Amino acid sequence: MGSSGCLKQIFRIIALLLAVLFVITLPFTVTSQSASQMIFSPEAVTNLVSSSLLDSGLLERYMLDAVFQGDLAPGGGAAEGVFADALQYLSPAERQTMIQQIVPDGWVEDQISTSVESIFRWIDDESPTPAIKLDLIPIKDRLIDGGIEDIADTVVDSWPSCSPELVNMMRKAAVQGGDLVFEICEPPEPFRTRAVEIASITFYEWIRESPSSIEFQEESEESFEEIMALKEQVRFLRAIMSFGWFLPIALLGLIMALSIRSLRNLGSWWGIPMMLGGFLTVIAALIVSGNWQEVLARNAPFLRESGEVIAQVAKFAMNELIDSIVGRTFFFGLVIMALGAGMFIISRIIKRDGTMELESQPTDARAGFPSEPEPGRDVGVPPSVPPMSKDDADEPPSGIFG
Repeated sequence: MGSSGCLKQIFRIIALLLAVLFVITLPFTVTSQSASQMIFSPEAVTNLVSSSLLDSGLLERYMLDAVFQGDLAPGGGAAEGVFADALQYLSPAERQTMIQQIVPDGWVEDQISTSVESIFRWIDDESPTPAIKLDLIPIKDRLIDGGIEDIADTVVDSWPSCSPELVNMMRKAAVQGGDLVFEICEPPEPFRTRAVEIASITFYEWIRESPSSIEFQEESEESFEEIMALKEQVRFLRAIMSFGWFLPIALLGLIMALSIRSLRNLGSWWGIPMMLGGFLTVIAALIVSGNWQEVLARNAPFLRESGEVIAQVAKFAMNELIDSIVGRTFFFGLVIMALGAGMFIISRIIKRDGTMELESQPTDARAGFPSEPEPGRDVGVPPSVPPMSKDDADEPPSGIFG
């Protein structure tokens, strides 16, 4: 074997190792690319968080508590207790109806989109914490413009009926011209109308004095240098996951340069690795789909340390995220496997010279003319040519020779 033959064998061995590397790394690159398109896309994250908050019902509970119970109550303390007592008898359906009355259409999506964009800007800037806040001005405007009366009526309607003793006290106070004593109970008319009016005035004053936004920017326990190092790692991970798909393309290019010299070789050196790599990608997607719940359960205590609401939001968001990543990975794995199979099948019906293996008239390989007859085969006698007459000989030539 000459030096060219040895070099060819070395190239084939290297190409085989590259093909094995392609098969092994393809599931990881496809999964990372699918994950990067979900994790590092503001639009995808916004849709993911929006669906998680709305489907789980966590946003309704948080908004109800924030607006009427605790975090936004002016003065805190006593005000928080009053509103908590007033809302404790609302049924889940009444809470849902109340949130629909409070929250304007599209407000949730706008707040989530703004918050997600703030987080992505924070990843690329030099600030220690992201500036996330909820704009409550649209909610306050909607309530002040006429929604308070309906809410007060719903709240009073949810209260248990007042005791006969309390109703008698109200009647005596009304007769004597004294101040009516109201508790968290629904009195009969005409005292119920007065209770709704008092609740409406109380809600109006409280909403007017409440802050216009909720800010979630808190001081971090980590130092500025640690936060910057973490952000650098996130940026590096984003770059790796976003451009990792260059690796399988580069491997296929090297394999072509080393061993592929015809379309027939393309099916063997590209088709088979793509089929195997796509198959492993599909298997990896199925494995992740069946085992990620166990991984999430092991990390549940860590999530609960951040608060029950955050833990539930994270759980719903992880459900949506994993389902999206697994679905995209499974789809791309099937596509790659199908492309490899099609490439391999087409290469099998191609001859080494690049032509299709179809039945045709045998030809002379030297010039494409019909092949010469086989030795010993009777090809017949060619027809005789009649002799030229004298008249024909004397006739002047015609045509292009005339």
